[in-house]
Amino acid sequence: IDPLDQGSNNVLAKAVWTGEAHQVSLTGEYYDQTVEVDQWSGRGVVSAGWRMDEYIQTQDLTRWRLSLEHAWEAGFVLFDKVDWQVTYHPQNVDIEGERHRTGVSGLVVGQEELFQRWRSYNEDFIDFDVQFDKDFNPFGETLVSSRLIYGIDGSNTTAAYVADDRTENLTTGAVTTSDSAGFFFANSDTLRLDGFAQLEIGFLDDRLIVTPGLRYSYTRITPDPQDSYGEVAGFEPTETSWSDWLLALSILYKVTDEVSVYAAYGEGFKTPTAQQLYTSVPGTSFDQVPNPDLKPESVKSYEIGARADLGWGAFSLTGFYSDYDD
Repeated sequence: IDPLDQGSNNVLAKAVWTGEAHQVSLTGEYYDQTVEVDQWSGRGVVSAGWRMDEYIQTQDLTRWRLSLEHAWEAGFVLFDKVDWQVTYHPQNVDIEGERHRTGVSGLVVGQEELFQRWRSYNEDFIDFDVQFDKDFNPFGETLVSSRLIYGIDGSNTTAAYVADDRTENLTTGAVTTSDSAGFFFANSDTLRLDGFAQLEIGFLDDRLIVTPGLRYSYTRITPDPQDSYGEVAGFEPTETSWSDWLLALSILYKVTDEVSVYAAYGEGFKTPTAQQLYTSVPGTSFDQVPNPDLKPESVKSYEIGARADLGWGAFSLTGFYSDYDD
């Protein structure tokens, strides 16, 4: 019913330099998408004395990405190889609505009105990680191999919301504006830092591989409410942080060169987003209140399975059980 026009552009460029022990790559990307909807379905509809004549909405999405990656075959005592990358990834969504209506009853008969609405959501995302690899044998000749992987990864996300409404009475020339930038969301800054280590140990000529792992995860969300943010008494946004130790263990056994069985255990948690914590809509008959005490979702997962590659075909069979909290 509602005609829609959509167009997008995507440009990607990547440069790679390879040396004797180094490889460096630089990636740049730009993406934009524009969608325009003419809401014919609303034309002629009468509400509160006004008849809708025209309603057009436009959404513009813009996204950039700049990423630097480096792999180094170092051969040091603490690590044989190191891989690191850093990415800057800003994105913006702009929504504009333009609505023209005419008064058909009550005190607004014959009046024409133009209502314009702007909504903008901006997110600047910086991500980085570094991973070290080291092959060594600290347990003597009884082990065929052991490999240690460790590192850190993290990100910082800054989110900002802007919203404005403008109403112009085309008959009288009166103009009213409203800054409702923070009516629903509070600006925020989200910091995530993780450290991890994983040891891969091979027994029996690498037929049995045991891999324990440990991760420490930390997340902090700091609100920065705009002046127009609609606070609900008793639910004012405050800084929130979570941290936890996460365990993992997997065991793989190669029954033959073609058939293997495995079992694994893992833990994880997912923190709430700033939108889930700080959305606030105070009203007259009800309030939509933030949830600053929302807890992270956590999970413990168990998995067993078998895999086979028989030359003429392959198969895998997996069973898993996951126990979620909060």
